[in-house]
Amino acid sequence: MNSQLNIFITNDDGYESPTIATFIRALLSKNHKVYCCLPDQNWSWSTKIIKSKKTTAKKIRYKLSPNSFYEIWIVNGPPANCVQIGLLHLFKNIKFDLVISGPNTGSNYGTFALSSGTIGAAIEACNLGFRSVALSYHTPNFDDFDDMNAELESKLFPTAKTSLSAIEQIFLQWPLNQENVFFNVNIPVHSKENPISVYYCVPFNQTYGSLFEENNSENFENEHSSFPQKLIDSNQNEVEKTFDFSFDKNWVFPPLDEIPPKSDLYGLLTGYGTVTLYSSCLHHFNSAFVFDQLNLNLDQKEN
Repeated sequence: MNSQLNIFITNDDGYESPTIATFIRALLSKNHKVYCCLPDQNWSWSTKIIKSKKTTAKKIRYKLSPNSFYEIWIVNGPPANCVQIGLLHLFKNIKFDLVISGPNTGSNYGTFALSSGTIGAAIEACNLGFRSVALSYHTPNFDDFDDMNAELESKLFPTAKTSLSAIEQIFLQWPLNQENVFFNVNIPVHSKENPISVYYCVPFNQTYGSLFEENNSENFENEHSSFPQKLIDSNQNEVEKTFDFSFDKNWVFPPLDEIPPKSDLYGLLTGYGTVTLYSSCLHHFNSAFVFDQLNLNLDQKEN
């Protein structure tokens, strides 16, 4: 791709994400103009939440390499706030060609993608009328990025280059006849010596169970002390439980023979990158029920 694009970048892992610097370098190496607005902390699993309280943005010089810095903005709010504030305020005079949310440290595919702040930012940008792409890096284990090592770090720039090449192709083939759509891109982390292929896929439609585990420890902070006492029965016997975020990783990566071959997760588990098209308005299926009136049985009496 020879043309220079104005590209807006945000993410949900925050400005300290290990994937951001190499991805910005990859964009700059192709002469794209890059504008960044990143959260000041990790907002994984935040979906499209918007912080309605006061939000602050701060401009910093961000280290891309030992001798290279780049000017970005950091925001004390979730990814969707970054999109709103970045696109409509901080860079309101820039005509953006593309918004990229990511690269996320871990894959976002199928049903699980709907929980992602990376996806949420892409949805927010799409609903504002911008072309948007959610980008995530896939590794064999769900938590590989929690323990960065030299081998993994050495693969980030080649992975960024592959990601950018895929996104440039998507940009050139953008479906002009469809509104409120964005692309979800997942790229396996790989070395320069082991390039990968990338395919268009369908989302893996999965179900799962609890994402929490009860914590029976008595050593926890009481987060409910601010409950309005006027709404609570003072004579009740107080019962309180705590739950840790914890889930069965077999739901994340089920056995390969249980996954449809043309789905995004099947592609990732067999070693290639995936691109899926999503609707930002959670598009409904055609149904005989559309515009049919519901017959409501309204009993106005209180029990």
